[in-house]
Amino acid sequence: MKNQLVSGEKILYVGKRSICNGILTKVGILTLSIFSGSLLFIGIIVLLCVAVTFLDVISTGVFITNKRVFAQFGLFSRNTVELNIDKVEGVQVSQSVVGTCFNFGTLYISGTGTTQVPIPGISAPFVFKKTLNEIMLNL
Repeated sequence: MKNQLVSGEKILYVGKRSICNGILTKVGILTLSIFSGSLLFIGIIVLLCVAVTFLDVISTGVFITNKRVFAQFGLFSRNTVELNIDKVEGVQVSQSVVGTCFNFGTLYISGTGTTQVPIPGISAPFVFKKTLNEIMLNL
């Protein structure tokens, strides 16, 4: 991440993907595997779900710097979404009932001339929103 910063740019906030979101989305797969009846199969599915969730959590990050807001997705292939901080118009948060209980949600960041950029499954999304709003007010 540090190698993507331009000169004079400082990281002000780092958001992470919620592990609860990753685990809860895989509960359906686990439920189906339980009906198969094989303990070995269930064990393999559980290990795969944990591994995929872990890789998803460590390979996703949302960053606020003094110059831009950006998100990175992917471990082996990278997808990046970024907006200059002075072009951000607003942030919306969407949370399901489960997301509210486990404190994760989807961020929708809108910028001038762009549509909303969704960043799903982020832990503590209202902390991110508050931090970004404070930084934008102090520009």
